[in-house]
Amino acid sequence: MEDLRAALTNLLKHAHKEMASTEGMRGRGWRRIYTDVCILLAYADILDFSASTDKVEDKVFPFSALSHLDHSIVIAGAPGDGRLDAILDLIDGIQEECLGSPPNHRRDAPFVAAVPPSPNPNPTSNSNSTSNSVAAPLLSAEKSVLRLDTPPSLGTFIARLSSRPFLLPGFLLDWPALNAHPWASLEYLRAAAGPGRVVPVEVGNDYRKDDWTQKMMPWDAFLASIEELEKQRDAGLSPGPLLYLAQHSLFNQFPALREDVIVPDYVYSDLPPPDDYPEYVPPTNDEHLVLNAWLGPAGTVSPAHTVGDVDLWIPALVLIFVDRVQGSVLQLLRTSRWPEDDMAGPP
Repeated sequence: MEDLRAALTNLLKHAHKEMASTEGMRGRGWRRIYTDVCILLAYADILDFSASTDKVEDKVFPFSALSHLDHSIVIAGAPGDGRLDAILDLIDGIQEECLGSPPNHRRDAPFVAAVPPSPNPNPTSNSNSTSNSVAAPLLSAEKSVLRLDTPPSLGTFIARLSSRPFLLPGFLLDWPALNAHPWASLEYLRAAAGPGRVVPVEVGNDYRKDDWTQKMMPWDAFLASIEELEKQRDAGLSPGPLLYLAQHSLFNQFPALREDVIVPDYVYSDLPPPDDYPEYVPPTNDEHLVLNAWLGPAGTVSPAHTVGDVDLWIPALVLIFVDRVQGSVLQLLRTSRWPEDDMAGPP
């Protein structure tokens, strides 16, 4: 077994190196190899765990297996027909059989968030009204940003608002992420993922600084770091290094969290490529969009920057954004007042 594990580990390193330098179908092939090797290493870990006589001491094996499977999703994207679903099923099985997590750990505890009901939760009502006011100037904005009292209809959005920033206060108040399944609850986020998961995090306040870095770390440890940072701030202490999860396909790892997000109809408006981005081509998946999440402690600020995709940004209690990559230069759909420096969103 050790010889096999060593051979698989060497192949994994080689596939990772090739992935970084290869594009197109050949690159996809290496990502597929990386994924399959991660699955094989996970099975090797489970075989070692099954043969162990001390299931308590040797839980390092199922944790290692879960790490390999998460790496296959995060690093390679788990390409291949049915691969992602098979990996998620395997993760569920390991958590239940090896770590004692109940099969319904994602939804087995009640969570209630004290969030007032939305005055108008329908983002695409038939009303063509764009009742609006101009928001108070942002802290460093040169111009005021349009503030809408009610969500515009889809037709109004396409005709008049798709190429400009605007604010929609309270737009997300009917999302499960702010109600029954509150992302502001770290307890809920732990339950939604189950034990032993691993995520990519960014370390540092500013990605332009030398001390900024990226690493994979346990999901539970990441959430604990948010708790600790908030305790330090409350106590008036100087907080430790800032950790946050940025521009990550969190929903591929934790499908339960995808159910907490309602994608606005504006995302599906099928606008033509913008004049300043005529070469734009939407993603080739079924929905023609990519959903990414950003997660970090309150008060985290990202330096101003640009992104290569066309985006719809949606900050919530714990910030989340939906990559709107189907053809508009819509940049902002804000639920709160942010300085212009921060409006570009997370890196």
